[in-house]
Amino acid sequence: GVGALRKITKRKEIKPVEITASSVLGPNKIRHFKDERCQRTEYFLTSFAIDNANGSRWMAANDDAEPKLTIDLGKMKKIRSSEICFVRPTAGHAYVLEGSADGKQWTRIGGHADVRKMSPHTDAIDMPLRYLRVRITSGIRGVWEWIVEEPQKKR
Repeated sequence: GVGALRKITKRKEIKPVEITASSVLGPNKIRHFKDERCQRTEYFLTSFAIDNANGSRWMAANDDAEPKLTIDLGKMKKIRSSEICFVRPTAGHAYVLEGSADGKQWTRIGGHADVRKMSPHTDAIDMPLRYLRVRITSGIRGVWEWIVEEPQKKR
C-alpha cells in the first residue's frame, strides 16, 4: 500500500489481555491449481481478530447460532471507541456491542440493528469498562480486526 492518503492523528490502542469466541471455524485447506507444492491451510483463530494483520481473520463456526467475540482488557480502562472491521464489509453487517465491568452484567453500548455496508464500524464509548463483547446479528460471521482505543491525551 501507499500508506495514509491524508493526515491522521496517532491513536492509542488498548491491547486486550485475552479474547474469546463463541466458536471458531475449523481449518480450510486451500485447493491448489496445477502445482501440488502450492498447498496451504487457512486458520481462523480468535486471536487473529486483534493481531493488526491484514492477512488473518477470525471466523465463527458454521453452526454457531449466535457468533460473538469477547475482549478482556485485564482491568477497568477508560475506552474512547471501538472499531470493528467485519469480513466482507460490502455485504453489510448488523451487530450488538456490549460492555461490562465484571463479565457477568452486560450493557448495550453500541452497534445497530440495520444492515450497513461500511468498514470499519465505529462506536464512541467514552466510559471505563473491562470487557467488550460483539454479537454479530447479520452478515458474514467473521472479524478482520477489532481495535479498542483509549482517550487522547489533552495537550
